[in-house]
Amino acid sequence: MAFFVRNTHRTFSAIFKKTLANSTAKFSACNGINSSARALHTSRVCFSENSKLTATDEVDLNAQPLIEILKNPPEWKYVERILPKSTVPSVQPKEQYSSGWTPQKPDALKQPYFIKRTKNHMVPVYLQIDYRGTRRRTFIKHISGDIWKLHNELMDYIEYYMAKKERSRVNEFSGQIIINGDYVNLLKDYLVSKGF
Repeated sequence: MAFFVRNTHRTFSAIFKKTLANSTAKFSACNGINSSARALHTSRVCFSENSKLTATDEVDLNAQPLIEILKNPPEWKYVERILPKSTVPSVQPKEQYSSGWTPQKPDALKQPYFIKRTKNHMVPVYLQIDYRGTRRRTFIKHISGDIWKLHNELMDYIEYYMAKKERSRVNEFSGQIIINGDYVNLLKDYLVSKGF
């Protein structure tokens, strides 16, 4: 029995080595790797400490063709329109925008409070989700002026629309109003209707 097991092990080992050699040869043939070149590449001579080969030793840079560099090629305009803008472009005035977005109106400056748009020309109303989705809070940022008057108007609007009162917090120093609940779309529509 021991002889049979030993023989089986030797047979399996020989089959495995033969299969591995065939697979390596097929892989090299498919990828265009010459076995002699592969042996030369992995030889100890190439990786010895005394061999110091650099790119200039293998390639003569003077024999290479010169490259012409154009500073203002006519094709550059097609590249420029793909590149991201370094700053947010100003809004082009139109009567109506296809996305439904509206710019801030000049009447907003006449209000006792002011909400500044973000650098992307959006209304700064955000949703924060905490405690694995169990707590949702709406943040209104970039408020200047009479923040308490804006707070009272927003709370009255939410109470009228939702038929319930919500807890809120006003931070005068940072110019923020924080309201419990998800009222982002409701408050954005309200602020846009006011001209912000």
